[in-house]
Amino acid sequence: MAQKNRVPETQRACPTCGVAMVTTGVVCCETLDIVPARFIVLRREDEVVGCVHDGATESVAKLLAALL
Repeated sequence: MAQKNRVPETQRACPTCGVAMVTTGVVCCETLDIVPARFIVLRREDEVVGCVHDGATESVAKLLAALL
């Protein structure tokens, strides 16, 4: 079971040049969850976006870390 977390549209602009950043990959984290009588692997996929002009990046993981 995969949970895909996309970078919000409001965070997809390059902070340096303002161009819309594109998806450059995902950061994956898998955990085991116990459901009575069975195990389920949960896969969280956090999107990473990057600027094609200057290499600036943004990710869901960085956004979540900033909230904590």
